[in-house]
Amino acid sequence: MAGSLVDVALPLPVYSTFTYSVEGPVPPAGTRVLVPFRREERIGWIVGAGSGAGLTRVRPILDILEGEPSVPPELLELSGWIADYYLAPLGMVLRTSLPSALSDSSRDYLTLVGKADDVGTPRERKLLAALGQGGAPRRVRTLRKALAMGSIWPEIRALATQGRICHQTVPPRDPPVRTHRVVRVMNWLSDLNDRENMFRRASRQREAYEALESSGGSAELAHLLHQGGFSRSVIRGLEDKGVVVLEDVEVLRDPFREEIRAEPKKLVPTRDQAAVLAALGEMLQEPNPPPALLHGVTGSGKTLVYIELLKEVVHNRNQGAIVLVPEIALTPQTVSRFRAHFGDDVAVLHSALSEGERFDAWRQLREGKKRIAVGARSAVFAPIPRLGAIVVDEEHDGSYKQSEGPRYQARDVAIVRAARVGALCLLGSATPSLESWQNAQIGKFRLFSLLNRVGGGALPPV
Repeated sequence: MAGSLVDVALPLPVYSTFTYSVEGPVPPAGTRVLVPFRREERIGWIVGAGSGAGLTRVRPILDILEGEPSVPPELLELSGWIADYYLAPLGMVLRTSLPSALSDSSRDYLTLVGKADDVGTPRERKLLAALGQGGAPRRVRTLRKALAMGSIWPEIRALATQGRICHQTVPPRDPPVRTHRVVRVMNWLSDLNDRENMFRRASRQREAYEALESSGGSAELAHLLHQGGFSRSVIRGLEDKGVVVLEDVEVLRDPFREEIRAEPKKLVPTRDQAAVLAALGEMLQEPNPPPALLHGVTGSGKTLVYIELLKEVVHNRNQGAIVLVPEIALTPQTVSRFRAHFGDDVAVLHSALSEGERFDAWRQLREGKKRIAVGARSAVFAPIPRLGAIVVDEEHDGSYKQSEGPRYQARDVAIVRAARVGALCLLGSATPSLESWQNAQIGKFRLFSLLNRVGGGALPPV
């Protein structure tokens, strides 16, 4: 067996990892790799060194897809705990914890060469006839479902060997990155004589150059063409003269970028809220604080406690935080309250985001450009580098349970993740779950209460 052996977790309903060989330096655990699996290629994650015991043949890794692991050690360990505790395949847990763009697999396409004929076995003729409809390349997975013949790989190999079909494997797509074209000044014409000589007979080029100059040396190509009124030939003329250069600049997708940030309301904590915040501040000083349960009646101001706690974690301690809310409560109003206080430090993770928006939010969190993740249950996997606190609002809500495989309870995962990194996990509810209440009664959780509504309002009679 040449090379080093590694164990790879694949996003399949299989409760084991698979051993592959890798040439050269062994990538760190958590790295995405492309591996052969049966007759396909799949994306998996290296989870550790492989032993190779009892194996007579080990297939090599086809490609290493990233230089830096997409799954940091802390999340890899957490995924391992979830797999053990909830009896879930590790590869499925890893796929759930990451944007879908990072687990896209390769695709096999078939194209008919020439025309379909009656030569070959009945199954081969049926496959050729399907390929002859339309003439465009057909994906193997789609064909297999349409033909309802089971595995069609024997026919594919036979027909490809005969040269009657063309089989092409398209590698996994790179994660979607959005760019726009930017015109940047490369040769500054500070001397007026040089400028006059350069634009003697090109007044529109001169105007375009001066527009770039006034905007700091760069501008979007679309802005110059539409708002500036310059033609593409004018910009091309500046390129040919070596005055400007066109570049593709990445644009991070943010669904809230166009929204006007509301001014935060200046609220002063009540005496009860201040007492809870003081106690939580002391818990943040502990190396491994236990979970805290905030039992607050409706209208008692639990959200203000969350926000003031996050201010301490993010602004004073320079750490990151996660706020979990039920899917039904993840409304623009909820998001705007956090954005009003923390602005662009907030990344929102929910099911309505496009694949690209979710990938961009995930990257900005991992790189520390955003330090607060607000979202439903899957946000518990947000890649916060220095996690200081996790808030679980309405911790009793049933939507924190993932009903499809891999199944998990996001509230409990939040408690375990916080304990593993020494962060504070704060659970809040007006009607705590029985298990959380019991844990508070026996001392596993610290219990705090807000029994009065802000402003002295009375609860409705029951």
